[in-house]
Amino acid sequence: MIVLKIAVSGKGGVGKTVIVSNLAKILVQKGYQVYAVDASPDSNLGFALGVSKEQMQQIKPMVDLQEFVVDKADNGTLFLINPDIQSCADQYSMNINGIHFLKMYGVQDADSACNCQTSSFLRTLMNALLLNENDIVLFDMGAGIEQLARRTVSGVDWMLIVSEASKPSVETAKNIRKMAEQLATPNIKFIGNKIKNDREEFFIRANFGQNDLLGVLHYSEDVSNMGMGLKKIDEQVANSDMEMMLEMMLVKILLGF
Repeated sequence: MIVLKIAVSGKGGVGKTVIVSNLAKILVQKGYQVYAVDASPDSNLGFALGVSKEQMQQIKPMVDLQEFVVDKADNGTLFLINPDIQSCADQYSMNINGIHFLKMYGVQDADSACNCQTSSFLRTLMNALLLNENDIVLFDMGAGIEQLARRTVSGVDWMLIVSEASKPSVETAKNIRKMAEQLATPNIKFIGNKIKNDREEFFIRANFGQNDLLGVLHYSEDVSNMGMGLKKIDEQVANSDMEMMLEMMLVKILLGF
């Protein structure tokens, strides 16, 4: 039985959202029930899955899950009736080619995205969601370490940390790992992304090491064109090379690499 919560984190601009959207597409094609949660205030995951701006505005943000809140302590801690993931999806998701897309924040929530109460809600929700057999939840996390500092990913099974071939990106990735370790995240792995040549791949492999590196994704013109709106986003993975590499990574995850 496969039941997983996977968070994807990293420095801003490293390609977390692209990786989450394409992992979701592959998992759906393999028959899994996939829930893709945009846990970033920027809310770009929906667009990466092909949701229009008008459709995004129609999706209720998960911070409005008031019916599941049964009490709130004086210190702001939220207590939830453990919500079944399907119940959440029925009311707060949009089905995109078999992927249940949910967004954590609404436009009006952007200024308060770092609010302690909102972070507490996200943390509680991650821990409280009841999953069924073959359910996989993917969380597209906000940039950097702030959400980790607020312990919002304490309930995930895997933390995938994305890095480009640059010192700032690598340092942020390593800081995220330290914080994920403090949260006792069971599985923490790095992914090198947008790698353009052998020199950059060597840089990534030298900084993370064989045992900690889940895989390397090379720079893709197809992904770049999708980001600029020059190529249509559909249910297919961006390109065959990315699909092959992500499938190899998923095999490692599903086997508990």
